[in-house]
Amino acid sequence: MAHTARAAAGPANDGPTKENALEAEKELGQAMRTNDADGFCRLLDPDWAIVNGIGGFDDGAGVRDRICAAIKAGTFTRKTYEMDLANARVRVYGNIATVTFKLSLSGALDHKEFSGKEVQTDVLKWEDGGWKCVLTHETNVRGTVVVQGVLVE
Repeated sequence: MAHTARAAAGPANDGPTKENALEAEKELGQAMRTNDADGFCRLLDPDWAIVNGIGGFDDGAGVRDRICAAIKAGTFTRKTYEMDLANARVRVYGNIATVTFKLSLSGALDHKEFSGKEVQTDVLKWEDGGWKCVLTHETNVRGTVVVQGVLVE
């Protein structure tokens, strides 16, 4: 059985809450910040999809496995990954949660350096006593994305 971001033990956290959804998001962020492929990928649902900041959509078979393999191989890395979770918008709708936050990041993809700012929304699903991310939607903040030293508009 795959690990999920677990709610803290106790009567107040025996199901989905805003607090444990935010904790799950913190775990995802910590794994990205430290390039921990196993930690990041165990928090993703097998059916996870991503909408990237320039409108690309990837929900094909194996997208999660491809991203996890790239992190493990060092071809997708983060130098910085600063999430503004103090001002995050967290909503819980039954066993589904949305977490929207601002993010500043830098790193490399296929050995091409990048940096930028985003607004990101993760959709989480509560299952087996924990949260799994089922969708990540990234929106680039205009005028902040730099790839290989060139501002991308």
